[in-house]
Amino acid sequence: MKNKALAVLILLSSAVLVACGNRKAAPETGKNMNSNAGATASAPSSGAQAPPSPAAPAPAQEEKDRAPRLAGTYVVSEVQRGGVVSLFTQRKTFITFFPDGTYARVSKNGKTTYHSDSGSYRTEGDSLILKIMLSQGQIFQPAREVKHAFVLGQNGEELTLTSAKGSVAVFRKTTETPN
Repeated sequence: MKNKALAVLILLSSAVLVACGNRKAAPETGKNMNSNAGATASAPSSGAQAPPSPAAPAPAQEEKDRAPRLAGTYVVSEVQRGGVVSLFTQRKTFITFFPDGTYARVSKNGKTTYHSDSGSYRTEGDSLILKIMLSQGQIFQPAREVKHAFVLGQNGEELTLTSAKGSVAVFRKTTETPN
């Protein structure tokens, strides 16, 4: 039963991946795409600032709208741990971020799945917080939170996650699915 539920989750994830995989993000500028340090608002030259019009979005909302968004599927390409860099060819971990704030992660060795989990995610500054709700067929109540420092590359094609223990995983955007 658990394997059927996992298979359904993977199939649904794959279908969403195919549907979302062909979208391209608008190019962003700046070194760290997780911050909006370069975003500034210009004030009128008179020194007095006019109140925002009711139809105009608030400055905080404008910054949030410009922030990079995690969307699509990424596959791990390398992990750096204790000064050693490991490149992955047979073992692959796919993580898919969906527009509704959920994610699914599947780790495979060849065609065999050896780990999977899913839940919701959020970003806070340079932190990515995964709320793991289902892992290996086990439901977590309450959800288990895992926090990573993250950097999303300028074009959204590279995602770097750093664990609390200092391990660094580099993911690349992919159209490949974890079938």
